[in-house]
Amino acid sequence: MHWPQYLANSLSFSRILIGCFIYLQPTIDETTLVFCLALALATDFLDGKIARIQMAPSETGKLIDPICDAVFLIIVSLSACLDHQMPLWFLYAVIIRYTIIGGLSAYIMQKHSMTLAANWSGKVTITANFMTPCFFIGNAESWGWGLIYISSLLMGVSLLMYLKDLYLIDTQTTKIMHKPATSPIPPND
Repeated sequence: MHWPQYLANSLSFSRILIGCFIYLQPTIDETTLVFCLALALATDFLDGKIARIQMAPSETGKLIDPICDAVFLIIVSLSACLDHQMPLWFLYAVIIRYTIIGGLSAYIMQKHSMTLAANWSGKVTITANFMTPCFFIGNAESWGWGLIYISSLLMGVSLLMYLKDLYLIDTQTTKIMHKPATSPIPPND
């Protein structure tokens, strides 16, 4: 593993530490919360960019990134639910979405030795999802309620897009694998 992969994967894992920091704060001021959120979003943006720029993306990194996103989001959402009036259904929706996408991605990886790349809807969704519990933690519940509905809609759209992508990978790869081999040499008559 090259240093860009170590750096990229370390940035991914740092989101879990950021989430734990937010969770462990009995009270957190808005400046610190905004800084933590910006840092989490920056690490999510930079981890893949660094690996691609250095031409060192790895299958491990493609797995680590969404897992770290999920763990960060679950930790911060749990904090917002327990201490800051965010409804539990949002946390459940996050867990269900990641379970479905993760389970089907594992199936595709096992069956076809492929990992599902992030798509634009997933990136937009994770940005909104990262922000949603932070608004509740930062006592900006009126904004949080608006964002929770937007995030929920984005989670639904993103889930449908990932399901479509997973279906296409599964059916197209299966068709390619079962396609009869053609000979480049025409038969003699």
